[in-house]
Amino acid sequence: MSSNAPWAASWTPANGGLTSIYAVATDDGGASRRSPAVSFEVRLPPRGLGTGLRGVCRQNSGPHLGETLAMVVPSLDFPSTTSAWKGLPQWMVDNFSAEFTGYLFVEKADYYTFKLSSDDGSELWLDGERLIDHGTPHSYTAKYASAFLSVGLHAIRVTYFDDQGHAGLDLSWSSPSFEMHTVAPHE
Repeated sequence: MSSNAPWAASWTPANGGLTSIYAVATDDGGASRRSPAVSFEVRLPPRGLGTGLRGVCRQNSGPHLGETLAMVVPSLDFPSTTSAWKGLPQWMVDNFSAEFTGYLFVEKADYYTFKLSSDDGSELWLDGERLIDHGTPHSYTAKYASAFLSVGLHAIRVTYFDDQGHAGLDLSWSSPSFEMHTVAPHE
């Protein structure tokens, strides 16, 4: 129930399907009256059918210093390599950074485990909170963290930097309901 005198409104959590809202009006004397409920259907997006993450990659050294490239990727699934990632120019193979943003759709409230693998550094942010800090230079390794997520969309941000040599980045997740697999978020 949300209240801001002289009115209040109530929202039935939208888990998909038929949803109702109503208003309650209260006068200065404290008398209140509830409006008839208004019902509507909420259609939730299916898991794995999002358009992906928006990414911005930036070259941090060399003749292309400061150049950026915007892209949309279906998932963060860049195996460790000494070549440019798919969608990046060949000159963006070393000394670059990236930021990927979007939304993760959760069908069922539960605990979820995230696996962030990278070479070199990376961080995973979920709903504005840093969940995984893997931000120092290192070879391709993984870090794990778990969080309870409610049904609905959750803001996701992954930051990354590459120094020299191999570059790789992968974000996967699992829950009691499904095995570890690559996250397919919504843009």
